[in-house]
Amino acid sequence: MYLKEIQGFRVVAALLVAIYHIWFHRVSGGVDAFFVIAGFFLFQGFLKRDDLHFGDVTKYWRRTLGRIVPSASAVVLGTSLLFSGFGTRILSEERIDSAIAGILFYENMWLSNHGVNYLSMGQTPSPFQQLWALSVQFQLYFMLPPLVYLVFRLCRNRTNARRAMTQVFLGLLALAFAYALYKTYRYQPSAYFNTFARLWEFLAGGLLALVLPRIVVGRAVAKGLGYASLITLVGFAAVIPVADSFPGWAALIPVLATSAIIVAARNNAGMVVLNNRAMQWLGNLSFTFYLWHWPIYLFIWDRTGTPNVSVGVGMAILLVAFVLAFVTYHFLETPFRNLRLVKKRLATAVTVCALALVPTLGFSWGWKHHVDERQVASLEDIEKAVTGEKVAQLTPDLRLIKDDIPSSYKDGCYQRNFRASDVVSCNYGNPSGSYRIALVGGSHALQWLPALQEIARKDPRIKIINLVKSGCTFTLSLDGVEIDSDRAACLDWNRQAVEKLKALDPDMVVTNATRIQRDGETIPQGYRMAWDALPHTPVIAIRDNPRASFDIAACIDRNGEDDPACDAMRPTLARDALQPENLPDHVEAVDFSGFFCEEGRCPAVRDKIMLYRDSNHITATASRLMAQPLYDRIKLHLD
Repeated sequence: MYLKEIQGFRVVAALLVAIYHIWFHRVSGGVDAFFVIAGFFLFQGFLKRDDLHFGDVTKYWRRTLGRIVPSASAVVLGTSLLFSGFGTRILSEERIDSAIAGILFYENMWLSNHGVNYLSMGQTPSPFQQLWALSVQFQLYFMLPPLVYLVFRLCRNRTNARRAMTQVFLGLLALAFAYALYKTYRYQPSAYFNTFARLWEFLAGGLLALVLPRIVVGRAVAKGLGYASLITLVGFAAVIPVADSFPGWAALIPVLATSAIIVAARNNAGMVVLNNRAMQWLGNLSFTFYLWHWPIYLFIWDRTGTPNVSVGVGMAILLVAFVLAFVTYHFLETPFRNLRLVKKRLATAVTVCALALVPTLGFSWGWKHHVDERQVASLEDIEKAVTGEKVAQLTPDLRLIKDDIPSSYKDGCYQRNFRASDVVSCNYGNPSGSYRIALVGGSHALQWLPALQEIARKDPRIKIINLVKSGCTFTLSLDGVEIDSDRAACLDWNRQAVEKLKALDPDMVVTNATRIQRDGETIPQGYRMAWDALPHTPVIAIRDNPRASFDIAACIDRNGEDDPACDAMRPTLARDALQPENLPDHVEAVDFSGFFCEEGRCPAVRDKIMLYRDSNHITATASRLMAQPLYDRIKLHLD
């Protein structure tokens, strides 16, 4: 049965996603609606058959490839051309990896593992990020049909198969929803892109296809249910802050609303808003429109440095996305889908689709080769700068600035989960070094690891013990302290860190002395409490570095290295606050503000060296440049 309201509803879902992205910068529930609809149509297509053969599964796969591959390839290639030629350079390496993940349909996995974590907070997202939803669909389009086929073949007739599938997939839905709740609680940014955490939304649509013939309501009830559900879906995300709860309990709202609209459509609701001729025509373009709106919007964001756009610019983004969707659907997707080779055997369809991906993959790998060449040159410049030689180019290269980070981020030696409080500990420097330095705190402590590693290369006596939690800081009280991590988890981590430090009994602790926040720079009381908890351990407390309200590296990329608009804000703490008489006897403050600021300015570049990789974290190169003055302080305790 063809349900016109569902075709029109796909337009609403696509517009919801685009509008909430462009003007509200939040989750809308539109993608969840797409997942329910996709699951519904997947199951419905198999259920209408009196008998099911594996050839029906392969036929479904052929049609899926013909529908998805040309649009995905066009979007990735067009986006790659746009951003490689006219985008900022600071995220080039990440964008290339994201493009390859998108065209090979594992974008969601890539984002879960690399793209969305503490390192990416505050920076422009990937212009290929919207492909995560297509990747989830692609993976489930190939995972679920064999399962449907297996259940069908194990049953003797269609009636038994429907009953068995209802039981099997209801059980799977319960398990998948429980898994989504668990993953969302443990680490929501990763859960958001997780295929198995999204499986329950597909299964909800599939189960609805199984039981829909038995759900009968009057037309007036159906119409009321349909419009009430439509209003709920359109408005709930604007009223309830649920972004951090997807794909857990909050996703129930769009899933149930979408299911109710399907029920209403099946019962002849006659929803004119959705079943009119214009919405039927636009429905064919809906998902391609979804794929195009994001890179266009991201390009504006990338060039202006702000996610905020006017009504006029936002409408222009929607219009351009519509035109590109129209061209892609009518002149690429439809002709490709109707190719005789695509309609033949699965192996032939896979071969043709693989060939269609060659231009996109070829360009992505060529782009990557160019960036890799720059990386080699930039690494040479970094080593020159660290040894005191002058460099002629900005160092690190802007294309690689986001990767100039402490090694802990690359080897995983830190507590990255905002909601976890387990202490992760690793050693750097000389494993058998006699002088043990514990680096403790959050990302603003961890950024001094490159300096300590540089010191350890010169002095083999030094062993570095790394105790760091993202989004947290070394404190025993969060009064007046703003953090990104879960506050209870941060405090619990700190209590455990203090106990671990007492057990390890290091020769020195290196941490932060001050914290710069919206209300200025302070020495939080919780910092002093943490220091006092280690009265017999010398503490080197480093003053927090200047920061900005914008991505400094991106500003340099857009405006040039000499633009004062890219300067960091000068620290506000009075210098005497860090004098010995104002600190505990075992605590020594180290103030590098003279390195960052001079003559009333805190420039982002010093002698061609990029000091910042984002709005508030310094580059690993900048940290290494300060190894000697930090070593001068440490040597006072060594000798």
